[in-house]
This record gives sequence, structure tokens and C-alpha cells, in this order.
Amino acid sequence: MSRRTLERATGERATGDRAPKTVPPEVRAAAHAPTEARGPEAHRKVRAAGSPTALEPDQRREPRRRAEGVVVVRFGQPEREVRGRLVDISLSGFRIAHDCKTLETGQTVEFSHPEACGKARVVWNRIAVSGVETGLVLVAH
Repeated sequence: MSRRTLERATGERATGDRAPKTVPPEVRAAAHAPTEARGPEAHRKVRAAGSPTALEPDQRREPRRRAEGVVVVRFGQPEREVRGRLVDISLSGFRIAHDCKTLETGQTVEFSHPEACGKARVVWNRIAVSGVETGLVLVAH
């Protein structure tokens, strides 16, 4: 493992005689394993070695499963429509991939996808070069 990789994994920089902490193998494996290899239930945040817990357990309340299909989301005044792709789904929400950067956290939207329709609240957005991913939680009518 290179010094730079070790510095990233531990959050410490090696200076002078002070060597960075040793990274436990399970932390190193989790940090470098592709997300798909870990599976949706194994999603974890990697913390610096030496912290109270090297791996933070998944805080999702429900299991998610992969899903497919077109999602239509409507929001705003005047009403705006966004078409996206369903990525995964749980009993209380779902994740979509799309190209709209104007969905805001906390915003309530109307949605329709192959498995359900109704109202949902935007919980998070992840904007990347390849597009936008949004996590939504279902809202009671």
C-alpha cells in the first residue's frame, strides 16, 4: 500500500519519525471494495483507524432491492416534470437517476414508477458528472 493510500485510509499524514497508524485489513478491504461487491446491505462509511468504530453500520431501516423502470416526478409552480430511471426501492422509499439539478432536499414531489405512485419527499441528492441520483421517502397522502 502506498503512503498516500495509507494516509487517505487513516486520515493521518506521516511526518518525520511518526508513522501513520496501521489500518486493519477489514477497513482497508471495505475502503477499496467496489460498492457492487459489498451489496446494498453492506453500504458503510469508512472511518479513520483508531476511531471508536472502524466501520459504521448501515443505518438504513429497511432492506433495498434493485428496481428498473421509468420514473416521472412532478414538482413546483409552474409544474415541472422530470423523467428518470428507478435504481432501487424499499418499503418506505426509492432512489432514482436523472439529469435534473433543481430538485431540492426537503421538497415534496408527486411521482409515478412501475411499482407505485403518490407523494414523496426528497431526502438527498448526489450530483456527479454522469448525472444526478436522488433518494426519496414516501409521504402519506
